[in-house]
Amino acid sequence: MIENNFKKLCLVVVSLSATQAFASISMKSSNQSTKAVAKAETLVALGLPLENRLSALKGEGTSGYKNLIALMNDDTAPMEARWRAVTAMGRLGGKLSLPELKQALHSKVWYLRNAALVSSVQIDHDQALTWAKELISDKALVVRSAAVDVMTDLKDSRSKSILWQKLNSKENFRGKQSLWIRRKIVESLAVIEEKGSEQKFGMILADKDETLYPPAIKALERITEQQLGKYDEAPKARRLQWIAYLKQNTI
Repeated sequence: MIENNFKKLCLVVVSLSATQAFASISMKSSNQSTKAVAKAETLVALGLPLENRLSALKGEGTSGYKNLIALMNDDTAPMEARWRAVTAMGRLGGKLSLPELKQALHSKVWYLRNAALVSSVQIDHDQALTWAKELISDKALVVRSAAVDVMTDLKDSRSKSILWQKLNSKENFRGKQSLWIRRKIVESLAVIEEKGSEQKFGMILADKDETLYPPAIKALERITEQQLGKYDEAPKARRLQWIAYLKQNTI
């Protein structure tokens, strides 16, 4: 009798355990399905134009922000989706997103480093400049270029020294060929440099890269408040006039 009752009890326990296990599996499956749907919605939102994108992501609340972090860390996600995920975090989270942006800044993937830097400009200017000075030596040309853009956009006079240094850095040449970032650097210096830098721009006019001449001349015109030659003259011709002027007017 006792043995029969024990067997019945065992059957009940087994039955209950099976029911609980099935319920647990069903719940996990349901949660995974819900997360997959939410992630898909976030992906769709990231494909929208900026204003609509941010509106849709705000509507997803904290779960949407978590999905952005997950996408940022998902090596299988498309490049554009991951880039937009990082920039969206910056816009939605503000300064609270800086830990995630710092993580992206040290990613092995260049476009995540780029996205983190671009996002930081709208959050914290000092932080953006700190990161820009770090990334101006990045191995990826596009990231280095973005760093120069940050210094230019924020008109940071403290960046003059590192810009002059990077103008002739080895990484900004391919062999002996000057890369396009060097023109961007001169354009940046043309915006933030001050009186006393005239001879430095004069040295740029002796560079083999002719694309550097127009921004260097523009800088000299702004700093000296002088205009040599006519605007429709070729940069090469105006360059020679500026070289002669700087020899006569050593500053």
